[in-house]
Amino acid sequence: MKQNNAFGTTRTALITAALVFLLATTVLVGWALNIDILKSIMPNWVTMKANTALGLALCGIALALSGSSGNNVSRWIALAAATILIVLGAVTLVEYLFGMNLAIDEMLFRDTSTPVGNSLPARMSPLAAYCFLLSGIALEIVAAPAWRRKWMPFVAAIGSTLVAVGAVAILGYAIDGLVNVQWWNYTGLALHTAIGFGLLGYGILSVVKGSGDLVWALKRNTTWGFVFGIITLLTSAGISYHFTGLLEASSQWVSHTQDALRELQGISTSNLSMQSALRGYLITGEKDYVADLVRAKTTLKGHFGAVRQLTTDNPRQQLAL
Repeated sequence: MKQNNAFGTTRTALITAALVFLLATTVLVGWALNIDILKSIMPNWVTMKANTALGLALCGIALALSGSSGNNVSRWIALAAATILIVLGAVTLVEYLFGMNLAIDEMLFRDTSTPVGNSLPARMSPLAAYCFLLSGIALEIVAAPAWRRKWMPFVAAIGSTLVAVGAVAILGYAIDGLVNVQWWNYTGLALHTAIGFGLLGYGILSVVKGSGDLVWALKRNTTWGFVFGIITLLTSAGISYHFTGLLEASSQWVSHTQDALRELQGISTSNLSMQSALRGYLITGEKDYVADLVRAKTTLKGHFGAVRQLTTDNPRQQLAL
């Protein structure tokens, strides 16, 4: 009788586990040596946080060891790594949900970078935290023999979710780079983080497939119907997000213009105050008008500096000033 491969340690699972671990350790080296290109790939892209890199490294270890049959030490290491992933994801989500700082974001390295998009300086995105929570649960199930058979469809669903998250984020980066259209709100997820989760999800799916429990129960026409529906939903959501982003950008420019007009009005008002104070001094000779003149001049300089700052992106306005 042909014996099945050690559960979960298929060649595909081992390769993806090694790739995820290598990716994570490379980013950790970038944090340790302060090499920006290893942390964010491109200067204007969001960085992979140190905690995210640590979590992906644990994912690689757990994926490689979770299917070791007859090796209790490897299985316990996998269970411990999966538990840490669950805690890491859950605690980070608690920080977001309740506006707390539980001092875990900079437990490895201090992040002095400028936030990009909707990312925070040291904290992984909520999506990354949720993916770690799901990954920990899936790897915990795979590493526990008593849970494997009953919960493998759930593990397959988690693997598919991770692949979908990674694919959508990578697609968003590709569309933004090729046609300069921000199609999806992926800015909280670094590109290499998306690649890592995609590889991890694929590895988890290969584990389920290696166990013989990955069986597609839907008919072909029904499957294609679901695929078409999902693609339609993603496309609609992407288009909606894109136009919402354009509306938000337009609103910001309107607000920016109003701020500039407010400072210009302040310049005009301060100028009139200076003229009034000067006339009062010339007519009466009272020194109180001199103090009013100095105050108006100081206010004028403040408004002038503010409007210069607001128009730094417009050389014509700078020349007019």
